[in-house]
Amino acid sequence: MNKHILNTNSLKTIGVSLLVINLILAVYIAFFKRDALWVETLKAGGSENFAMIEKLYTSESFKSQQAQTLAQVLWSMEGGAATSETTDGATTGTTLDQATMDAILKDTLIKGNKDARFVIFEYSDILCPFCKRHHNDQTLQKVAEKYPNDVALIFKNMPLVQLHPTAFKGAEAIECAGKVGGSDAFYKYLDKAFLQESFDDNNVLALAKEIGLNSSKFTSCVNNQEFKSKIDGILEEARTIFGINGTPGNVILDKQTGKYVIINWAYPFEKFDTEIQNLMK
Repeated sequence: MNKHILNTNSLKTIGVSLLVINLILAVYIAFFKRDALWVETLKAGGSENFAMIEKLYTSESFKSQQAQTLAQVLWSMEGGAATSETTDGATTGTTLDQATMDAILKDTLIKGNKDARFVIFEYSDILCPFCKRHHNDQTLQKVAEKYPNDVALIFKNMPLVQLHPTAFKGAEAIECAGKVGGSDAFYKYLDKAFLQESFDDNNVLALAKEIGLNSSKFTSCVNNQEFKSKIDGILEEARTIFGINGTPGNVILDKQTGKYVIINWAYPFEKFDTEIQNLMK
């Protein structure tokens, strides 16, 4: 009997001890969370900034962009085996009507044959590392060189400022280069912009001088943000017409039929070549 009572008392003691330990842990975790929140608030620059960051992180747009980025990282780690909603990495969209085609072609600067049947629209962020690789590999340029009469290229600035805060300024500078110097200047400036890590008043002007643009006209264009509404429109166009939320997003359009194919992310030349040939059939 005494042994039974001893075991019962021991179990009670253990139970009380565990309860006390759990209470201590709960109090510690509560204080830890409070301290961690306080530290993060300080790092953000105050409660108002922290609230904005929290709003950003919980927004569906940011989540979508993060998903795109993570998929691109996996694509790189797996040696180029990109992930997409379709097994072959391309999505065939519905046919565009003439009015929609006219709208997305309006005020664009074409690289290559202006009368080409096919146009590849590249929605891209010049500070996105995957966009840089896509551009530096000259993937789309190789496609245009294989089909010089049939394929033209159009670059569309799609700066994701949540990820690259100065990308919008770089995008405006590219557009201004096109206004001041035409299509050739636009694409020359673009090549140099892809080599930058950020953009400010000094380096955007320096790039303009390197390609021989009129400094005063260029600076006036950038300072007056003459292309802000156009770039905002491109972001909306990419998302609403083609469902593109991440970069690079590529659209191959057959101007004769209105058919198009979306290729998200930085696929190799062979993928684009295959899709062009499929549209030609």
